[in-house]
Amino acid sequence: MRNLKILLTVAAAGVLFTSCYERQFTPTLGSTPVEFVSSTIDTTLNSSTIRIPVHMTEQSGTGAKATLVFTGGTVTMKSDGSTREVVEFTNDQTGYENGGDILITSYTVNIGAYDEEVDGEGLPTNSFEILVPDYLTFESMTLNFELKADNLGSNATLTYTATAPTEVDFTGMWNIGGGQYQITLDETGTGYYIYTELAKDPFTGSRSGNNLTINTTGPQLDTGAEYGVVTLGMFAYHEETAGDGTFYLWPNENCVWSFGEDGASVTLTNGMFIGFPNPDNPQSYIYFGDTYVQENGTTGSRM
Repeated sequence: MRNLKILLTVAAAGVLFTSCYERQFTPTLGSTPVEFVSSTIDTTLNSSTIRIPVHMTEQSGTGAKATLVFTGGTVTMKSDGSTREVVEFTNDQTGYENGGDILITSYTVNIGAYDEEVDGEGLPTNSFEILVPDYLTFESMTLNFELKADNLGSNATLTYTATAPTEVDFTGMWNIGGGQYQITLDETGTGYYIYTELAKDPFTGSRSGNNLTINTTGPQLDTGAEYGVVTLGMFAYHEETAGDGTFYLWPNENCVWSFGEDGASVTLTNGMFIGFPNPDNPQSYIYFGDTYVQENGTTGSRM
């Protein structure tokens, strides 16, 4: 085992300035009908926030008000494929005790009068916001709504269907740079365990699309009399041309594995280092040979 020096990086934070138009949120109400923009929405379930748009049927000079009513739905679970009724979180003691699958943040929205700068050639529009905290556990979700207003257009009901994106199966045995790694789902069915040949217990990770981000702090390992029990870490690894032959790692940067759509290949997007801090020199790390130090762009394959 050899020592590695550490190079720490500092990320600069930028500030993004945006401008917007002020909308008339307490409109003078008229008689223009309001309706859902569409009677059906079929989309991808990839966010904890759902927006249901409604609009007036004309470019009216007066505003409108609309109320959303949830009339039921179903969810299919990723863990076992079972289907059940959607539970709506209610803003009362029962809701706080029992929770729910969806939370409608406001049942009523105002639609401001037509504003050429905001609406352009379109119709005055606003949206209901619905939160789905556990969306990652759902394979699919169907929600049904009704719209209530003093004057309704033809699209007064809506069926919202969302399906989890098609994702590569991470689980199985993988060979990366000569090292073998087993990936399994955790008990929730949404996180992952990454087992190495170094320790009995795994690293943990989470997915975003077809990328697996691995937590930097891993399992404990008994190295024997020399170093005792240590905590393994997995970090990003970048080889720099410092001119002195030194290798560098980023101990605060998560290692990210990107899986190919074929389900048979994987790429280390920012390298990989597995090791532990040197107790005798906190500025250096100890690792287990070149198998566990790989440059960014290293590829692997399913075994």
